[in-house]
Amino acid sequence: MKKTTFIFLLIVILWGMVIFYASSRSSKESNSNSKRIITFVLSKSISITNKYHITNIDLSNDNVSRMVLIINKPLRKVVHYLIYFVLAVFVYLFFYSLGCSKLKILLFTCFLCFFYSLTDELHQTRVDGRSGQFIDCIIDTSGAITSSLILFFKKK
Repeated sequence: MKKTTFIFLLIVILWGMVIFYASSRSSKESNSNSKRIITFVLSKSISITNKYHITNIDLSNDNVSRMVLIINKPLRKVVHYLIYFVLAVFVYLFFYSLGCSKLKILLFTCFLCFFYSLTDELHQTRVDGRSGQFIDCIIDTSGAITSSLILFFKKK
């Protein structure tokens, strides 16, 4: 096995472990981490835009909390998309390093990411407070298909 092939395989495995770890956290822990990150980013962004008179948004806790509640769910879905977008890049590069044809790489990558997404959602049904949702598989696979198609149509 070539060194680059081994490195890409290792990256795919590590990224898969990151996904598995994130899915292993309870819904309460996962949701509170998301909200904490969103609160931090929103507060800092609003502070900066208010400072330079771009916005004039009230930074009270109630106002920020309301914004976090509005942003949290859609942002979590975007993160699903992005995580599998990245996974597909790594999987695609792994198959590319094996010398597979571009069409096979595209099909293998999309199938493998879809299959991993299904197993991940199944895994979440075993985690406290979590549930597996097929819509998340669709979102995950959409991210994988997008990055795979970008790489497929890339000239070099």
